[in-house]
Amino acid sequence: MTETAIVVPPPQARGRVRFEALLTAAAELIAERGVDGAPFSEVARRAGTAQGSLYQYFPSKTALVATLHARLVDRLVAVIEAVGQDLRARDGALSLENLLDALLPPLAAFYADHPAYREIRHALPRDAEILAAEAGADDRATRLLGEMLAGAGLRLSPQRAPLMAEALIEAGDALLPWAGRDGPRLAEVKAMFAAYLTGAAVRP
Repeated sequence: MTETAIVVPPPQARGRVRFEALLTAAAELIAERGVDGAPFSEVARRAGTAQGSLYQYFPSKTALVATLHARLVDRLVAVIEAVGQDLRARDGALSLENLLDALLPPLAAFYADHPAYREIRHALPRDAEILAAEAGADDRATRLLGEMLAGAGLRLSPQRAPLMAEALIEAGDALLPWAGRDGPRLAEVKAMFAAYLTGAAVRP
């Protein structure tokens, strides 16, 4: 494990409360000021706890960012997994429109509720552990999206499918924070994704 290893929550209930308060404070500061503009020293004050508590749980700012990033990555993938489970439980054939209607709103809501995620993603410290977590999340999301598209009957070129999934992830990362919970904006994002995927489908 490196010095910036992701920190595991403490087992004691009181310690977990402080731990979560520090992560929440860090997320707020990063959302407001970005990763570089969020002072490590201010996290404890924002959390309403002693400065010593911050260093007790997180030995460095990078460890704090890595831990917050890992938490948000897991939540994002969980959103995609939940949509996939819901779609698999439905009766009848799944269309691309059904898939986009099910997937885009909860993803946009995730970005609206966790603005720190995008700030971290676009200012990732050049730390191997954080970069590996992000790459792992993209791999998981790519696999899940591929399964969903196949379930919707969209046949994609095996050579292009992984690259297309990556393109969708990057496009979603740019457009979904803009859309948020705004219906007309989400409709525009849906139309763009539908046009891209339909145009790339392999004809039988």
